[in-house]
Amino acid sequence: MIVETVPAALAGERLDRIVALMLDVSRSAAAAVIDAGGALVDGEPCAIGKLRLREGQEVAVDPTKVPEASVPGPDPPSSSASSTWTTR
Repeated sequence: MIVETVPAALAGERLDRIVALMLDVSRSAAAAVIDAGGALVDGEPCAIGKLRLREGQEVAVDPTKVPEASVPGPDPPSSSASSTWTTR
């Protein structure tokens, strides 16, 4: 777990933004971490990414809950692709 205390500069920010900053991930990845139960606020599980945090609150996140990025596969072969392009 990564544990941080909300500083004054981030007071009022949403939990999903704080988690995104802590893990250096997108807000959608942070939302997935929160949905998977990977975020605690003041020691309690929190599944509400819209929650506004106050200065001094403790946020803990589990980096193992970050969804793995998948690499896109190759495009499927197309038999019509060769007939639509002309070579000069």
